[in-house]
Amino acid sequence: MISQLANLPGIGVLLGLLLILNYIVPAILSPLRNVKGPAVARFSRFWEIFETWRGRLEQVTIALHEQYGPVVRLSPNRYSLSDPSVIKTIYGIGSHFAKSDFYTVFGAPPNLGHKDVFSETSNAKHALERKKTSNMYAMSSLVSYEPFVDKVNLEFTNALADHARHDRAFDLFTWMQYYAFDVIGEITIGRSFGLIQAGHDKDGLLHAIHTGNVVYGSSMGLIPELNPWFFWFASSLRIKNHWQTIQKVILREIGARMRSTNPEDRMDFMAKCIELKKVGKLDDATMNNVVGSNIGAGSDTTGLSLTATMYYLMKYPSCLQRLRDELDTAAKAGALSDPVTFFEGQKLTYMQAVIKESLRMHPAVGQILSRVVPEGGAQLAGIQFPAGTVVGVNPWVIHRDEKIWGQDVHAFNPERWLADKERVAYMDQHFLAASARTCIGKNISLLEITKLLPQLVRKFDFEPAGNTDWTTSSGWFVKQSIQVKTDSNAATMGSEPFQTVLLTKDNNTEVEHEERFGLVSPWDHYYSPINSAPQGRFECELDDMVVFGNIPKAINGTWYRVIIDPHFAPQPGTPFTEGDGNICAFRIQNSKVSMKIKYVQTERWLLERKAGQRLFGRYRNPYDNHPCVRLANDATGNTNVIYWGGKLLALAERGLPYALDPDTLETLGADPYAGQTVAKTFSAHPKVDPFKEELVAWSYQAKGLGSSDICVFNVDPQGRIGNENWFKDNTAGWPHDGWVTENWIVLSVMPFEVNSDEALKAGADHWTFIPDRPAEFLVAPRKASSPHHPGWKAGEFRKYTWDHGLIIHVGNAWETEDGKLELESHFISFNVFPMWSPKNYKSPKPAGDWYRWTIDLDKPDGSRIPGGRKMIEGVFDFPQVDERFLTRKTSIAFIGGFAEAYESERPVFNKIIKFNTETGVKEVFRVPRDGSVAEPAFIPRSEDAPEGDGWLIFYVERTSSPKGQLMILDTADFSKPVAIVQMPFTTRNQVHGNWVPNPNPEQPLPLLTGPIKDVKPTTKYSQLSRID
Repeated sequence: MISQLANLPGIGVLLGLLLILNYIVPAILSPLRNVKGPAVARFSRFWEIFETWRGRLEQVTIALHEQYGPVVRLSPNRYSLSDPSVIKTIYGIGSHFAKSDFYTVFGAPPNLGHKDVFSETSNAKHALERKKTSNMYAMSSLVSYEPFVDKVNLEFTNALADHARHDRAFDLFTWMQYYAFDVIGEITIGRSFGLIQAGHDKDGLLHAIHTGNVVYGSSMGLIPELNPWFFWFASSLRIKNHWQTIQKVILREIGARMRSTNPEDRMDFMAKCIELKKVGKLDDATMNNVVGSNIGAGSDTTGLSLTATMYYLMKYPSCLQRLRDELDTAAKAGALSDPVTFFEGQKLTYMQAVIKESLRMHPAVGQILSRVVPEGGAQLAGIQFPAGTVVGVNPWVIHRDEKIWGQDVHAFNPERWLADKERVAYMDQHFLAASARTCIGKNISLLEITKLLPQLVRKFDFEPAGNTDWTTSSGWFVKQSIQVKTDSNAATMGSEPFQTVLLTKDNNTEVEHEERFGLVSPWDHYYSPINSAPQGRFECELDDMVVFGNIPKAINGTWYRVIIDPHFAPQPGTPFTEGDGNICAFRIQNSKVSMKIKYVQTERWLLERKAGQRLFGRYRNPYDNHPCVRLANDATGNTNVIYWGGKLLALAERGLPYALDPDTLETLGADPYAGQTVAKTFSAHPKVDPFKEELVAWSYQAKGLGSSDICVFNVDPQGRIGNENWFKDNTAGWPHDGWVTENWIVLSVMPFEVNSDEALKAGADHWTFIPDRPAEFLVAPRKASSPHHPGWKAGEFRKYTWDHGLIIHVGNAWETEDGKLELESHFISFNVFPMWSPKNYKSPKPAGDWYRWTIDLDKPDGSRIPGGRKMIEGVFDFPQVDERFLTRKTSIAFIGGFAEAYESERPVFNKIIKFNTETGVKEVFRVPRDGSVAEPAFIPRSEDAPEGDGWLIFYVERTSSPKGQLMILDTADFSKPVAIVQMPFTTRNQVHGNWVPNPNPEQPLPLLTGPIKDVKPTTKYSQLSRID
């Protein structure tokens, strides 16, 4: 022991020599020995680590540059630069300065070996990895993410309104981060993380990201060589568990999305990654990195920037007022939608200046953006830096440079960004946005800020709840904290009329008088929102409509569509299916369009017009009608309109058709087939057999309300009914649509039942949805007396079943060579008529894939058919086929596709898909981002054109425009319409419609507006006929 102690001085001398050789000698001999900075930083990294841990590094670095000039030492081999000229050299496109090892600690654990775009240090590898997914982050891709942002914006503003109602204080940055993180969830994995709704970091994910990445990474990045060792050693400090928390979520969400049926139209990051993976352009590691990068870093920057923007607007009321004035002016001019689109927000010059100034005043990052001097060294700020030196610019330092920003550099002044272009361009060069390796998600952050800020500014007043100044703490990010309160502001978005809000307080009661001064209308519940919802209840006609593009000369005919349009206000709670039928017709010839809108003058419409009030009550419930009309014909003609036998037929399956004149739309009368059948109803979707020239129709509840009787028949062009076949089902179900083949008719019976007379008398609607009831295929021969199958008896019908679900509308059907039936349709997993769902019904995950079904007619009644062949995944409805080939095998289907918002249970259509059922090839036409599309109609290019060759015509409505549009799309080119017909207004929702070609092509069709009176020019009143 004594001898060991005797050796201690020698050990001390040895350690001293090692310290001198490793730290002091290199510092003395370094070519950068004259660069100033904290004394400890010359020999050790301790000083920078300590200041980072204290959370004040950005402020200390600013002070060091003010003391020592443009180059400051932070540690033995790390230098902060503030000379503006170095930005392009270090970060510009083509720069050879690679990221330092600082960034490696932000990636996956060292043992896994793979890096993401943020942590990759090799310029070449970084460029390769970024190229794989850069299109997802490009400005051009932002439009596909806007619906996801809009959804979270609504949820967030509702949460702020709740804070305001309860006078509740909250931390501004915390809630901005909840918002940003929920948006990242929506656009990355297809769902938000639910932080706004929960009001707290419910899964601890934000805490894991902050502690595991931000706190750990900002300090350990300064000693990255110790990361592999410290990572495992620090497991007792839960650093490892934080990473595992993040990775567990990433793997869970990727796995869930890969296993699920991805909605065809939901173009979020996961959908795009899956598409790239299918074609071999993306591997699992890259997909993991994309999702992980978004989740790990996708909320801090946006949350920090939004917090800074609102903070400075609170601090500078004049700037807030100017911004509000700009928004008000844009709204009055109709240049703002609700929600505001990214395109509209980019045009708000002052708002963009406010955003940029906020980012200048409070950059997200508080450390230098460190890079490694390349081989050969580099001259920076007048100093030669040897290769391997770590250098970088701290955004907080460069953004405080008076030479760049002016003498008011410490003031919040958005006007600086409205100076002359040359001046703004110079500032942009030093805004650290010129970097070739800037944040890949920058555009997404700007999308969120640009869309949310107008709503926050116009809908809320923010004020500090206590201290008027925030506190900040920095690591990699400089995070803020300030308690605020909000008050709901009176302003509304969009081009609708502004609301004047007068507030009076009496005994703590606050009364709001809107622009209607508290007055109400019986239409308030129906036209919602009352200021912007399309309103109907009018008839009109118009010649020579406005056309953009060129309508092909070959298009010669009329597109008839029907609108549900109650003339008198329905009672609250009335379903959308209830209302009068209003026909909207567009006649096209010689590339011009005329239009006519006219009500179907049904018996019920005339009775109510005569009485001057609503007489008919709830949907298909005669007991809810006024006693004087309970026995009246309550057919509405509001579901479909077809052309047969020289007449238009306005259809609603609650009664018999009404016949209309196809040129004038005058109502000719009910029951056009003069009682040839006693059936009391008529299908809304009869089928025309083009080869037999028959209209095949059916009637359900054929003997009266609630009966289970069904009647199938056909109508010839002269209006004669034949092949009448009656049979009785076991329940009064809902066969809304069906298929027709050469010899068979198949009705799709959806899982609904008619409510009992007792329930109807108590005020119920007609239908009740039956969860778990199988989908039913009711098959009957078109000629009941001689079925086209040896195993079937005369008059027989059979029912086949499959899983629970809805087939609302169908495609084509045909018979195979071996006598089987093949049918095509969607299959909806959820009830799209939620008003008829029973209490406590829980809707399943939405799906509505396109199937081909096979029915073997050898199978007995009650058999379960084999599972259909799923041909395309998504949520689809309103299919169209080339009806020239109905009953024969076809390969082209035109299908409407749902938009993203499944939560509404009645989603909006925003696309039309051309799908080849034989090759699997699909082409998609998407309407503008804020648009919705109604059911299309197919127009053949010629009588003998190939199947599916022609045009589609459909109606488009946009929330940003008060004018509806007709689009005409060539089926050979889905890239854009060939023509757009602009309407002077929007119409109520279309249900169904059909294209009717000119029945006499050699003769011109009359204008829908009627003949023009004969007129000849006169000379008597001419100004050129002068009086002597």
